[in-house]
Amino acid sequence: MLNKKEYLLICLMEELNEVSQNLSKCLRFTAEHVYDSSGLTNLDRVCNELQDMDLIRKLLKEEGVDTYHIDERYTNEKARRTEMYMGIARELACLESAI
Repeated sequence: MLNKKEYLLICLMEELNEVSQNLSKCLRFTAEHVYDSSGLTNLDRVCNELQDMDLIRKLLKEEGVDTYHIDERYTNEKARRTEMYMGIARELACLESAI
């Protein structure tokens, strides 16, 4: 049987998967595409899923699981690695060159 923290962690996994799925639709069909009668674009759906994710994070924080901790060293290192990999993608002609 799950406790509340475990249940919310599963919910967070599901929300992250839904963010990923909707980001994929933005790339496959464009961010502006509306595919049903809801009137929501693919980007609207991404934003909704990010809000859902944030809600679950807040509920987790109330349960003592803080997913909001920010480590500046990690953040700076991640930014550096992202730029490095973007450079490789440009070299391989997988990413447009910066203007």
